[in-house]
Amino acid sequence: MPSKLASNPAIKTAALMIAAVVDLLLLPVLASMAVATSFTRRRRRQPPRLVWGSTPLINNVYWSRAMKEAGFVSETFMFNFYSISKREDFDRILLEEYRWCPIPFRPYLGFISALIRYDVVVTSFSGFMLVTPILKRMQAGLFRLAAIWWRRICLSTSTFNRCFAGSSAFISSGRAYAAQDCT
Repeated sequence: MPSKLASNPAIKTAALMIAAVVDLLLLPVLASMAVATSFTRRRRRQPPRLVWGSTPLINNVYWSRAMKEAGFVSETFMFNFYSISKREDFDRILLEEYRWCPIPFRPYLGFISALIRYDVVVTSFSGFMLVTPILKRMQAGLFRLAAIWWRRICLSTSTFNRCFAGSSAFISSGRAYAAQDCT
């Protein structure tokens, strides 16, 4: 049964207003981090580093493992995990990281971590880490500023290795792992 506080429209409105203020205060920080990381990312001459997240779907685990087998650095980075999964299935869990930080601010740190550590972000339609109203809509732009290749994918099976809409950087040595681009 939902709590009376959570269903109170005044509390919901206040929470959204606080989230909007936090988003507007953190947007310049995130944008400057994105621009700063883009300079180092463009100079890298190594295979792209992939992250799958942040909804704990078991398909992300399989795709990450497949890309690891193909020679890529690939990790899963989730908010938490569902009871049908095991903790060992996922590489990084946001609720276990940054324990010194209050829980509402951990997604921002997870997003900054993704800007720094990864070159490709693969996510479902729920987005990646940032779930507040303003920044959720700006994630793609922040990833573009950071020169990160960002794709939302349909969870479907394909028969050949056309990972990420035929990008030659992701041809996986004849293995049959693929994702259909839905952006």
